[in-house]
Amino acid sequence: MIPTISVAAFGLEPGIDTPFGALQELPSWAARELEVRGMNVPATMLAGATGRDFEHLRDQADRFGCPVLVLEQRLALDLSSTEASTGSAERMHALAAAAVRLGASHVSVALNADNDEASLERVASILREVMAEVEQHELTLMILPHEGLTDDPERLMALVKLVGGFRIGIQPSIKHAIAHGGL
Repeated sequence: MIPTISVAAFGLEPGIDTPFGALQELPSWAARELEVRGMNVPATMLAGATGRDFEHLRDQADRFGCPVLVLEQRLALDLSSTEASTGSAERMHALAAAAVRLGASHVSVALNADNDEASLERVASILREVMAEVEQHELTLMILPHEGLTDDPERLMALVKLVGGFRIGIQPSIKHAIAHGGL
């Protein structure tokens, strides 16, 4: 087993002092101090970062053997209506591009949508469109459980099956599994 860490565990936000200094120092700190060999990085930590910042972070991650594995969008993207969905689909495209620059193999997103059949079909249609880019970049899109459509494990699986493909899945959550009797 390779030890990894979700940077979100630190509750870090842009501009807040970190135990490791600048964002680009995260891989060396995580490898040295925590002895982990991979990171899940929340997209909020990259707010304001430039392409050069992404490349430097990726280079440092490679140098210290602690790559960014997953780019996480934990703040739920609004897919509750057709109008709201446009910006959220664009955000998923931007996340895919950022993941490629970081050398990540996965993007995880939380989705906000009602738990009804119309929403299930609409969200699946949006995700199928996003998956074209995800697959082109050889990324995997993982859905984070979130209240609404993706809260019920069976509905979450139904969504993944409806979208289809080999590069979509579910990012498990111990908290969610406990809440739904999975542990």
